[in-house]
Amino acid sequence: MDLSTATSGQRQAIEHVGGPLLVSAGAGSGKTFTLTQRIAYGLLPESGPAASSVDEVLAITFTKKAANEIKARVKRTLRAEGLDGEALRIDGAWVSTIHGMCTRILRAHALDLGIDPSFSVMSEAVREDVLACALDEALRSLEAQRRQGRSCGLLDEYPIRPTAFGGTSVRGAVEGLLAQSSALGGGLGAVAWGGAGVSPADAARAILDAMEGPLQTFFNAVVKKTASSEKHEAAVEQAVSDLREYLLDAARNASWEALARLLESVPLVPKNFGPKESRFLVAEYQEAHLQALQEVRLGLARPFAEELACLAEEVRRIYACKKRALGVLDQDDLLGETYRALTEHPDIAKRYGEKFSLVMVDEFQDTSAVQVDLIGALAGENLRRLCTVGDSQQSIYRFRGADVNVYERHKETMGRPEVGALCLELSKNFRSHRDVLSFVDAVFSQPETFGRRFMSLAPHDGRPSCYRGSAPRIDVVFARNRGGSGTDAGVRTAAAEMARRFAQLRREGHPASDMAVLLGSMSKADIYAEALRSEGFECVVTGGSKFSEAPEVLVVQSLLHVLANPADTLSLYAVLTSGMFKLSADDLLALATEGPSSDAPGAHRSLWRGLRDLDAEAVESPSLSYAASVLGRAWKGCGREAASRTVERVLRESGWLWRLEREGAQGRAVLANVLKALRLVESVERAGGLGPASVSQAFDDELAVMKAPPGALAGSGEDTVRIMTIHASKGLEFPIVGLGEFWGSQRTSSLVMEIEGDALYASLAPSRTLDNFPELKKRVSDAKLLECFPQKDEPLAQAAARTPAQFRARLVERNRSEERDELFRKLYVGVTRASEALVVAMHASVKDKAKPKDGDGASDLPKYPVGIEEVRSALFGGEDFPCGAAMFDYGGTEPGRFTCVDAAPSEEDVRADAAAWGVEAFGEEAFFVPVAAAGQGMRPRPQEKPARESFSYTSLSRAAAAAAGGQESGPAAGAGGSAVDPAASVGADGSDLDAARPPADQRDAEAACGADGSASSQQAAAADEATALGTAFHRACQWAFAHGRVPDAGRLASWRACYGLSDAAFSRLEAAADAFFGSSLFDAAMSFEHCQGEVPFFLPVGDRFLEGEIDLLCYDGDACGARALVYDYKTGGRSCETREVVEGKHRLQGACYAYALLTSGFSEVTLKFIRVEHLGEEGGVGVVEYRYAQDSLDLLARLVHQHEASRL
Repeated sequence: MDLSTATSGQRQAIEHVGGPLLVSAGAGSGKTFTLTQRIAYGLLPESGPAASSVDEVLAITFTKKAANEIKARVKRTLRAEGLDGEALRIDGAWVSTIHGMCTRILRAHALDLGIDPSFSVMSEAVREDVLACALDEALRSLEAQRRQGRSCGLLDEYPIRPTAFGGTSVRGAVEGLLAQSSALGGGLGAVAWGGAGVSPADAARAILDAMEGPLQTFFNAVVKKTASSEKHEAAVEQAVSDLREYLLDAARNASWEALARLLESVPLVPKNFGPKESRFLVAEYQEAHLQALQEVRLGLARPFAEELACLAEEVRRIYACKKRALGVLDQDDLLGETYRALTEHPDIAKRYGEKFSLVMVDEFQDTSAVQVDLIGALAGENLRRLCTVGDSQQSIYRFRGADVNVYERHKETMGRPEVGALCLELSKNFRSHRDVLSFVDAVFSQPETFGRRFMSLAPHDGRPSCYRGSAPRIDVVFARNRGGSGTDAGVRTAAAEMARRFAQLRREGHPASDMAVLLGSMSKADIYAEALRSEGFECVVTGGSKFSEAPEVLVVQSLLHVLANPADTLSLYAVLTSGMFKLSADDLLALATEGPSSDAPGAHRSLWRGLRDLDAEAVESPSLSYAASVLGRAWKGCGREAASRTVERVLRESGWLWRLEREGAQGRAVLANVLKALRLVESVERAGGLGPASVSQAFDDELAVMKAPPGALAGSGEDTVRIMTIHASKGLEFPIVGLGEFWGSQRTSSLVMEIEGDALYASLAPSRTLDNFPELKKRVSDAKLLECFPQKDEPLAQAAARTPAQFRARLVERNRSEERDELFRKLYVGVTRASEALVVAMHASVKDKAKPKDGDGASDLPKYPVGIEEVRSALFGGEDFPCGAAMFDYGGTEPGRFTCVDAAPSEEDVRADAAAWGVEAFGEEAFFVPVAAAGQGMRPRPQEKPARESFSYTSLSRAAAAAAGGQESGPAAGAGGSAVDPAASVGADGSDLDAARPPADQRDAEAACGADGSASSQQAAAADEATALGTAFHRACQWAFAHGRVPDAGRLASWRACYGLSDAAFSRLEAAADAFFGSSLFDAAMSFEHCQGEVPFFLPVGDRFLEGEIDLLCYDGDACGARALVYDYKTGGRSCETREVVEGKHRLQGACYAYALLTSGFSEVTLKFIRVEHLGEEGGVGVVEYRYAQDSLDLLARLVHQHEASRL
């Protein structure tokens, strides 16, 4: 075999086939070449041969694509060496992913293991779906117990589902426990809730000892008594008395809640109190007090941790039952069952323990503990046949369960004398220019990043260069956001700077296909794409995004909904306004308005009726006419042909496919997703869809769980810039790399988990419980926890023997350290994808100053996010980023270029910059507004409304208020009305249903607020904004219950733009959404089988009709006889209103809703009017509740009749 092109390290690795081998292969060091050559060498006579046949070689790779590449290379090498017979057998060789290997072993021995030989392996999408069903089943059982009055603290403490604003949820915690424990052989049995037992009495005694010890000594040392010292001393004496009483009360001293309530009134003497020479005693007391408070915090969460562990075990049991019923295994089962086969069945263990002469594993840094054990069982005694290739600097799959510490322990094992592995480093980089590698050295050799663990990469001197740019190869941009410019100002500026540099490189000869943008997350990908397109680039998102979330896929989904139900207005709107038809606002107005030939011209109608009746009207818009004809033919074809055929015909006849094909690279990327969606429709139809409705439902179900990447068309060599995640770029290389969004902040959730050895260590902190103890909540957090307990670098197994607070402090510190290291490794992978040049674009808000370290003096450096701070220190040492442009030395062949720009340029700067380029800064065209001559204005004339045959609670409320002499100011005011006979009124509890109006002086004061005519315009604007805020919040709730999940921050921002909310109103929207979606109210509603938003009703009351719309209606089973839960959302409201006033305000509305539902067949109705901007006892938001049953129906009917009669 010709190894003349191999480095000395590669040659050693290839030829060492007689014992264990550990290869640390840096980025771009030719590891795939080394692996393939080693396989081929092991089959050649000159190696012994080490393996007599390719069947004796086991090669494990991370992906199927990598396995196929290795097979192809080995086949070529074997043919070149004259081993054509072995080359022919390579397709059936044991070269696969570890799950592929497990599947092969299990199928061969299924009967011996008690497994169905025809088992199938669940896809990730199906696994998530089955697991979600198991979770739902377990949670429904818990919710049913709670409705029966049984305690279920876990569901009250944490939201059931993740919210848009982060934090621990019950579902997320269970999924995390199951996912993390699956990487260990012991499963959930390996979970260790660390922390030695600390009782409430122990915590109380610690505080009491600190008060009677150092604090009492301090007070005794105070010679000069002051009013302040006497006040503190008296408070401490009272606290000592209370604590002693608590400790003597056996019924109380075992309760964490009782201790927390007591400590609410126990003072925390400030550190700066009293004489300086004695303050150390106060500090000593404070330390003990705060440490005890942390124990109280975790003690409050102990019951929730036990409930969570039981729930996770129940979900695991249900999930296992569902898998057995389906006859499937998931990927964790493949690993577990194979390991069981090799450890519990000696004959199977012997067969595979002796089968392979060479065992090679690639990407070993991305393995889990159970995978390491499995490989060890196949590698022979003392791992003598094992070769592993990995790089701890490229371990970036922690979120999938990979643990770099497993790899580090494996390296230690391979280095032990009894194993005696040959340990090699492949550090020559064949990919990147030496300037890129010098930048890598500058950033990652720092103690704050990789430090002593860093493996420096040496450049390849014979590497040709294709760089044509005039700018330095290392170009760093920092957009400084000093506040007041919006959350996206920084990223837009950074993206624009990156795009300008790409444009310069294109002018100098680099095609767009040389360039790639690698992002830490895809949340801002659209901003980078917009910046690139503004510079004339075509760009395509090629990785890191989900096919199921692509807008064009959602259009296909909406089209299926419309075919199944033409009256689905939201879906029909999405189809008509999409790229398929692109109807204008005028077109939609024409559809939604009755035409001149109608009996009621100008009246509102649904979009579907508009399309249906369009033929009878004169239509001036060809787009509208064509859309109606295409959809009309589609509706006629439904039921006569396959749904997929109808979808394909609409896509084709609309011209959308043709247009996308001609819209360049981005259009073709959209086209690929549309065609992939069409194939998915065909797939679900073949699986059993019988018509548009069933196919639509199956398509929805598939999209809800799938995590497929976007579709792709042939022609990857197009002149486009690719945008992808750093994770998706691993294994790839690009001449020019733009790197962004790679930094992060460190946050800790209530549930913290870390794997060490064979155990998963976990700690749970409380959430909503702390709201009941505001003083305790102010003094405890994970940040303050780390301040209370100085950290030692000790194993988690040792920390688990300490107190719960000490253990959690170590666990949190370990978790943050691991997350920080993962971020650095991700940055390393992104930088090393560049072969020629690197553009690093960063942005951050500059606000706080860094706290000086002890002895360092004051520091004027801002606090930058993790990642940005390390780049700064690598380039500028102890100095801040310089303002403007600067050059920096990093060890490369030439200095790098740095540019600092402000993220929020002034309007004058924008105009000046635009003028310098010879263009207008703003492109608005002036337009003329005629001014009417004096005295010629139009006189307002009221329109006479025809008598209405229907009424709502709003009209009843206003009429009742007017009859009482009040001024009705909105639909909620005066909801009771006193003009009706009180005897006819009945409340939920039998009390007076007619609400008590606010006192007259209060109404007069409120009316006086608008008496000043100069304030009327401000009041109108405020009213408009209040309406917009309420509409946006209702839209958010409607979306949440329709989709079964909380809207993310991006959707809230889109509704902000849609309804024109100001910054203040948007802050209120975010706060209201956070409060409601994080409350138990949201969880309770989601637990019902049916959750319907915006439910209209229209029912007869005498010779008229009561109409209205319910914000949210929830019930289980059939509506007839069911119990209904109704939510009505209220934004705004005065904080000064008493509970009685609020209850009276909404009673009439509740009575109307209850009458409508009870008349419709519901047995009982619970109505909750939720004041989302006001704190309350239930779920953190204000709630007014009413209950009605069937026996109240007659009285409610009489009440509604009398209010309507009074109105007339």
